[in-house]
Amino acid sequence: MMPPVTPRASGSRSAILVPLLLLLAYATLFAAAALGRSPIAFDDHPGQIYRLWLVTTAGPAPWAWNWGWWAGYPELQFYPPAVAYAGALLHGATLGALGIGATHQVLVWLAYAAPGVTAYLLLARALGGGWLALPGAFVALTLSLWPTLTSGVEGGVHVGMVPARLGWALLPLLVAALARWSDGCPFPARGVVPLAALVALTHPAHLPAAIVIVALAALATAGRWQRAATALGGLALAALVTAFWTVPLLARLDNARALAWGELTMASLRDTILLHPLSLALFALAVAALVVARSAAERTVAVLPWAMAAVVALDVAVVERAGLRWLPAARVLDGFWLALVHAAGFAAGRFLGRLAARLALPEPAAALVGVATAVAISLAGQDTLTLWPRPGAATA
Repeated sequence: MMPPVTPRASGSRSAILVPLLLLLAYATLFAAAALGRSPIAFDDHPGQIYRLWLVTTAGPAPWAWNWGWWAGYPELQFYPPAVAYAGALLHGATLGALGIGATHQVLVWLAYAAPGVTAYLLLARALGGGWLALPGAFVALTLSLWPTLTSGVEGGVHVGMVPARLGWALLPLLVAALARWSDGCPFPARGVVPLAALVALTHPAHLPAAIVIVALAALATAGRWQRAATALGGLALAALVTAFWTVPLLARLDNARALAWGELTMASLRDTILLHPLSLALFALAVAALVVARSAAERTVAVLPWAMAAVVALDVAVVERAGLRWLPAARVLDGFWLALVHAAGFAAGRFLGRLAARLALPEPAAALVGVATAVAISLAGQDTLTLWPRPGAATA
């Protein structure tokens, strides 16, 4: 579903696997301390467990669970069925050895680790090696920014918006799947169509980001009109795959409720920057990514956060003012933050690579310098990165 990572000529398979294993080891230690093995029983988690139970006991057809839920009940927009389907498949694959609660707990563990892993795969491909991808992947894994970012560690793991975090984690896979197409290879329909459909069925707040990713890849090189038609065809096919869920939603949209609480304002963005100095570093590095990007695929990574910023601004200035608040800017903003981390991680990797070459440092040392710098800057803020569960915050 995504192109393979190609190591540098001077690298090796271990240069890809070792940093990934380190990232997974950290994620495992955090999850063990923060989540444990018992089902989580607060915030959104009980509702997620209930939806998993519905799919497991009543089957995959949405109308078999609750007619109102399928045909326009307000929760429809919050939780499309992909995560519940994944849980039901996992429960069935273990022949019921994993109970409903334990299956949900596995999904929460996966949701925690997924954004870091998928960011790593994207950045390792873009940078040609794993060590230089580690700082950006670590930030994607630990980014919280609550309540500005609802798919971060606090919102997506502790509060329990698991579908939002898992859908968020699919976005870098979509960028990576389109990378070869951006550089002139044939359109990878077998990867792009399922990923776009999965984003929509996992959490619709990330659908605007998915559409922007496909659009940027289509416009990345010559033959833009033909490529745009190809991209539109791929998105249309993904829409057909998801129609069993989206058509009833659109038909009863008046009965659905917005996906967010509160509004995105300039004051809230200002407060975010003041509370999280790391965001300024991410902005600066994302600007630098526009300069250091060379290939069409790299330019897609570099341009994506600014394209998402334009989408968020359009949502605030036009869509919400027209009273259309079903995909509010406060949730679409999640796609911007992840794109910003990817672009910043790409630029940071390039700079760390040059630093390592100039100072004759091994790349692992340069990567650890990058991680340590991100951690140090985050400590000047307030819960920018969730590095370890706070006392009393672990589940019980």
